[in-house]
Amino acid sequence: MISYLELSANAVFVISVILAARNNINTWWTGIIGCGLFAVLFYKFNLYADVTLMFFFILTSVYGWKYWGTKEQSHAIAWTKTTNFAFFIAAAALATLVYGWILYQTTDAYAPYIEVAPNFRT
Repeated sequence: MISYLELSANAVFVISVILAARNNINTWWTGIIGCGLFAVLFYKFNLYADVTLMFFFILTSVYGWKYWGTKEQSHAIAWTKTTNFAFFIAAAALATLVYGWILYQTTDAYAPYIEVAPNFRT
């Protein structure tokens, strides 16, 4: 059964996506609220890596909201050098392994390495 928390988080995200499609600045704060609601939901089910991901989305949404429609926004997108891209991929893989190991060693995370939804019916 869907909880009110899950229903609310999804409803807020639908609104955020509609606002994004309309190029409306209000997409940012609605997305932040949706991420916050999902972070609480994921925490309840020991999906700590997903909670961390929601905090990352909140931070990047704050950044996007801050630079919405500014001169800095027009210069934000650029090509990444192949060597930089390879470094980012390697760093992301290493961070994933290290963070998964930390979650495995220190928490009761349901799935520290892969995203596997727990059985919500139990």
